[in-house]
Amino acid sequence: MQVFHEGIQRGKSLESILRQELKDHYSEADVVLTGAIGSTPADVADIVRIAIDEGVLVDDIAAQCDTMLNQQQLVNLIRVSLSERIDPAPIIKRCFAYIPKSQISDLLAHAINNSTPGQIERVLDAAFQALSNEVADPFALVKEGVLRSNAFTVEGIEYAEGVDDLITEIRLQDVLEVLVTEQGASIDEVADADLPPPSPFEPPFSDS
Repeated sequence: MQVFHEGIQRGKSLESILRQELKDHYSEADVVLTGAIGSTPADVADIVRIAIDEGVLVDDIAAQCDTMLNQQQLVNLIRVSLSERIDPAPIIKRCFAYIPKSQISDLLAHAINNSTPGQIERVLDAAFQALSNEVADPFALVKEGVLRSNAFTVEGIEYAEGVDDLITEIRLQDVLEVLVTEQGASIDEVADADLPPPSPFEPPFSDS
């Protein structure tokens, strides 16, 4: 942090100092990032973008969530990291436990929307792991994130086939809710209507 303070006082830009420090101390990139954020905490988003541009490992970026960032800085770090198309799993696993529950589904949707098709399953798995010890119903939060994302579209479902159980349940619920809205029936009535009719009852000793 002292290096950044002194450099900025001498008129150097945060970006030039950060890039040089990362080149000189790449193996300690997590420490360099902590110093940069500590010196100019309002520049978290720019610091993360520069770090990604310099090839800093995603684990070193995710490690910043264990430092003294406030909630807004955490959200900025997570959102920028997920926007830059780096591996989202370490960010989700390490950082989601620190943010308010009210923001989790939105950030998860953001992660899904910025993932390649093959990453969606890993994103959801990482979210389950991160939330399993933090909330009573992690499935509900993950499900809400999927529903908010572009994955739950006709095209998006094709890319999320790896999470069959989740997508099947969401698709079924969506179908039932649409039918309820259109027909005015209860969900139970619609669900019962989808069941096959019972087999005809043949009394014992029947001649038929």
